[in-house]
Amino acid sequence: MTQQQQQQEEFEADEARLESYKIFDWETFDWGLYETYAEEIEPFIEKGITCVTSTPDMPRLNKMSRHFVFIYDDMKHSFSKHKNYIGQEPIGYGFTKAHFNLLLYDHKEHVKFPLAMLDPHNPGNRHPLYGELYLLTPENIRKLDYKLSNNYMTKRLKMPIEVCIDQSGEVRQIFAFVYIHQSMYWETEARRKYLKRMTPMRANKKGHYFNYIKLFDTQIN
Repeated sequence: MTQQQQQQEEFEADEARLESYKIFDWETFDWGLYETYAEEIEPFIEKGITCVTSTPDMPRLNKMSRHFVFIYDDMKHSFSKHKNYIGQEPIGYGFTKAHFNLLLYDHKEHVKFPLAMLDPHNPGNRHPLYGELYLLTPENIRKLDYKLSNNYMTKRLKMPIEVCIDQSGEVRQIFAFVYIHQSMYWETEARRKYLKRMTPMRANKKGHYFNYIKLFDTQIN
């Protein structure tokens, strides 16, 4: 099977998942327990390192039992890292409302992972990210913050996600945490030389979007 054929198969599988809305009972979800706020993206990203603690907002997270988290990278359900860092079924699939660059950090065979950021060197190639929606506990989020170096390499931001919630095709805007990489961290020549641009996919309804597919998956944790 060629790379193009494999990419097409995974694209069709993702499209099929978007059409199956039997994952989560949105009708009984208690929206009164849900924090509906979004953070501005660019000011946070431009600040770079903000503190040495990866989860400074733990007291706020602990006020709720679970939070929406949007996963677009190699921790998605069918990937090798999922079991160690997420370990549950997604409750839905959707797209970020904001547009980002998606790049692949490829350090030979040792480290390979995708990263979304606002790349100042390529502002014309920004598109929505396709991914999976999860309800995670504060402790789950704390572990992800540590793994993804929140406030150093990445910034966990709450932003709107467009999710299909029923068979009629109704789209609901969910505010979920998303880990966006900070461009300042990747500006050093030693890091940037391993970044590769990824090609967006084309969907009939959504236009171009980024979807990190299993073709690039590795067993590295």
